Amino acid sequence: IQTNRTELTKSIVSMEVSYKGLVNLHSFLLALEKAPVPATSPLRQKLKAAKFNWEFPTLMASSWDAAVASQSVSHMEGWRVEKVAQAFAAQKTFLELQALTLTKIGILNQASPLVEEADSTGLPAKEAKVLRLQIDEFLILFQACLGSAKELEKSCGEAVKACQTP
Repeated sequence: IQTNRTELTKSIVSMEVSYKGLVNLHSFLLALEKAPVPATSPLRQKLKAAKFNWEFPTLMASSWDAAVASQSVSHMEGWRVEKVAQAFAAQKTFLELQALTLTKIGILNQASPLVEEADSTGLPAKEAKVLRLQIDEFLILFQACLGSAKELEKSCGEAVKACQTP
């Protein structure tokens, strides 16, 4: 659990940086719906500085699966089992959201050339709006994934404490 928590903590930092970049991209596309955004615009500069670093953790559950399968958990106090079970349930939720997020990440690959093209020619408002709506959907999913990661980190911390408490 501690190893998972360490991996998760690193990923949360990366996800928060990427989230800021997504918000900048969203703001840029919203502005493009109204008019071309000049190259000197602070909005464009924020977008160029945006970093998208998708460091999702690889989380292990084999020790928990083995403990459940071998019924070793029956020798633990109930409150400890509950904390550990909550951590692995939160991990399952996070991994499901992570997988869904990764299936939608391609929208950013689609956005990049369009945003670059908008540098010189502008982007038609209709294209900007369609892309922004797709980014909106991705942002909602990404927020859920980030929130789930934070909940999982908290749950892992509680499980580690439960396992260390005499």
